[in-house]
Amino acid sequence: MAQGNEQVVRAVYDAWRRGELPGPPQLLDDTIDYVNPPGAIEPGTRRGLAAFTEAVERVFEGCEFWRMEPEHRALDLCGRGGRCSSI
Repeated sequence: MAQGNEQVVRAVYDAWRRGELPGPPQLLDDTIDYVNPPGAIEPGTRRGLAAFTEAVERVFEGCEFWRMEPEHRALDLCGRGGRCSSI
């Protein structure tokens, strides 16, 4: 696995665990697309970092307790090089 990509994924998850949204700005792309299925919390498609941040903040507000951990599968996919996305 590409060590750099794994570090990026872990840094974003660590920031979220501390309640820092949207995460480290230098690691997030301004053109992010956030897509959630119809039955999910905050369903629909959001485009751009501001819309992504707003949707994620609403999800966090609706949760009394939040825990998010990267799965090994997500880390493996991100380790293939290039651009990486895992939420």
